[in-house]
Amino acid sequence: MFYLLQLPIKNFLKDTEILTPPIDITLKDLLKLFQKYERNFAVFIKDSKPVGIITERDVLKALHEKYSLDTPAFHLAKRELFKIKSKDTLFNAFNIMTENFIRRLIVVNDKGEFEGVITQQDLILHSSAELFKGEGKIRDLLEMKDKLIYAEESDTLDIALSKMVQHNVGSLPILDASLRPIGIITEKDFLTLDSDNLKTPLKEVALKKVFTVGIKDPIIKGIDLFKKYNIRHLVVVDDEGRALGVLSQRDFVQSLTCTYADFLESNLKQAKSFISLLPEIVLELSECDSECRITWMNDFAKKNLGEKYVERDIYTLIDFDDWNRVYGLLKREKMIYKEKIKGQDGKIYEVTGTYLDFGIKEGKIKLFLRDITYEFIKEENYQREIRFLKSFLDNSLDYIFVIDKDGRIRFANTAFKKALGFSDEEIKNRTIFDIVDLSEEDLRKNMELLIKKGVEIKGRRFYRDINQNLIPVEIKAKAVILNGDFYIIINARDIKEGLEYERALQERYLILSSFYAFANSLNYARTEEELFQVIEKFLLEKVDTFHYFEVDSQTEEIKTTYLAGKKEYWNDCLSREAKECRVYITGKSFLGKDEHFCSRLKRPDLPHFCIPLIFEGRVQGVLTLIREKPFTEEELKFLEDKVQIFNIYLNQMKLIKEYRELSIRDPLLGIYNRRFLIEMLKKEEKKAKRTGKPFSIILADLDHFKKINDTYGHFVGDRILKEFSDLVGSLIRGMDYFARFGGEEFLIMLPEISKDSAVLVAERIRKALEKHEILISEGQTIKLTASFGVAEYPADALNYEGLIKKADTRLYQAKAEGRNRVVFK
Repeated sequence: MFYLLQLPIKNFLKDTEILTPPIDITLKDLLKLFQKYERNFAVFIKDSKPVGIITERDVLKALHEKYSLDTPAFHLAKRELFKIKSKDTLFNAFNIMTENFIRRLIVVNDKGEFEGVITQQDLILHSSAELFKGEGKIRDLLEMKDKLIYAEESDTLDIALSKMVQHNVGSLPILDASLRPIGIITEKDFLTLDSDNLKTPLKEVALKKVFTVGIKDPIIKGIDLFKKYNIRHLVVVDDEGRALGVLSQRDFVQSLTCTYADFLESNLKQAKSFISLLPEIVLELSECDSECRITWMNDFAKKNLGEKYVERDIYTLIDFDDWNRVYGLLKREKMIYKEKIKGQDGKIYEVTGTYLDFGIKEGKIKLFLRDITYEFIKEENYQREIRFLKSFLDNSLDYIFVIDKDGRIRFANTAFKKALGFSDEEIKNRTIFDIVDLSEEDLRKNMELLIKKGVEIKGRRFYRDINQNLIPVEIKAKAVILNGDFYIIINARDIKEGLEYERALQERYLILSSFYAFANSLNYARTEEELFQVIEKFLLEKVDTFHYFEVDSQTEEIKTTYLAGKKEYWNDCLSREAKECRVYITGKSFLGKDEHFCSRLKRPDLPHFCIPLIFEGRVQGVLTLIREKPFTEEELKFLEDKVQIFNIYLNQMKLIKEYRELSIRDPLLGIYNRRFLIEMLKKEEKKAKRTGKPFSIILADLDHFKKINDTYGHFVGDRILKEFSDLVGSLIRGMDYFARFGGEEFLIMLPEISKDSAVLVAERIRKALEKHEILISEGQTIKLTASFGVAEYPADALNYEGLIKKADTRLYQAKAEGRNRVVFK
């Protein structure tokens, strides 16, 4: 019988046709198929491959939950199928069904195409008594079952259906009042009944013969009953015939683990729930004489490797040669411990495993894999480092040598000997006192610190070469114990280039410090005058005379000049136009020396350096530096860089000033705009509250201005607005604020002025405008008038908003009264 379990599953597939309905079949039509062919399950096939299975239990649940019979049956099918290849053994099918508690196993070929189904009933039919413990009793199986679920003969079909679905059982014994079985109803029975008439009492449809087995009977008797009568359930009774429980084929198949599986799977199965939680990769393999397939993985392995390796050859995971070596050890020793193998993904694993021999060309292997890639690489790197260090001492560019406690040189690397000019023979007769440019006393103190205190000494020294030339070095020294004796290892590095680099860095640091101080001083400058004071201070540290021409980029005329230092060296080389200067024309710096000089200078014989200040692609100015001694290349670069930094700050300040003017001025008239004057009114209001002094405003509007625009055009209108602005500006104080308030409306703020004085100002403006003639074209002039509203803070309003409203009201009152007048009441 053991031999049968080694045979391929394809040998046990029945010729009985398995139901494979179309995927779109309804539940109603599937029930008809079940009834017609007396089947209790069906497999859905798509492209020759199984995609779902539906059983009588699935159908019962659907009926209980009142699913529409027009529902596609495929929606109720299980999609997670348990499959096995047809070339697999009956033994492997047994393992899969017992471990996963399933009744049916889908059989496929190597391409995954459907070939059939093997059931627990098949296992029963192909088993024999030798698979069961001779002393095993029915009660041993019943002990593992839940309490008995049964029906009474008065119950109806729908009550029985509800109990079966609720308790997830495949059958219900029907008991009389004495709890003796008088019938049984199974899942298969419901498939043959009318689903529309579930109120039928059980006694009318289910009182059929019941097959029973005694609780004290051997398990073998139950197996014989299953085989003889081709049934799926047995009712277990006591000595008086009372029902104690129900056993299915599944319960008997599970009992097989008590014998044959006792040495195959029983202990391993109990441990799998624990093994699955281990933080190690655990694999189970089978059929290793022909191929070693991975049949099981624990949760950790699935997470770290992926479930794709299940049912695949071990060679997909492990290197071919490594596995053959390990498998040979397993077959011979039955166990391996901490063997190193290489994975196909390049990782290194430490594997421990056992081999269980189950009979003819059959066995199972349990493997525990630990990923040691990191440790392996670390160890390899460590070994590589040791090899490197062995060659490092002699190949290092540093000067490495070892002395004993008396100062004798016991080892010197090639770099040390080459740098100091010693041969191998010559170095043997030398001591550290011959090499280091320190007194013997100081060297012995250092050696004592190294040996007795265990300190590490770092510092700079000078070594003497064979010709007594001094070599600057930076050293590290440390004492070590080798074979019980003290030695001092000294690592030295030539720092001649480093010292030169340090000097260069120091010089660079001084330059950068100067630039930082210069830029920092420019940051604190708030006016152009302060900027020129800063650059004057810095440049006159390097030159004798400093001069700057500011050029109008539009007219190319000289706007301003700035002179500092020894003024006797300078005269204005440009009188009015900058285009006479070659630096301005080319935009390039000019160094005057020897035969190359600028003849326009007062002292062309002195070294002079002219630098253009360029902004937005145009030369904004020319700066000239004069001194008595020649310039070096470094000085020229230093001076030019400083001037360009100054140029950035200078243009930035000009832009800020220009942007500020644009933000507070009316672009057409050049007077203040409304937003700026509102801010001034706010400040004046606060000031008046603080000082108690009044201030007044005048709101003015040009009379009939729209008519002028319509008659003469906006160009003339703009000229009139400009002439009015100029007129008002000439008639108010410098401390007064005059702004365009909107269109042809203007506002004048008069700080610390009462309304009476403000009225006089308004009348002065009104009269001057009334007399003023404005030329609009050759030989043609016009006159215009304006209306004015005057208000005083705090007499007319307690805040600036109210003050504007009051002046506006009075302005429109002046308009209403005939225009060209001042209203202040």
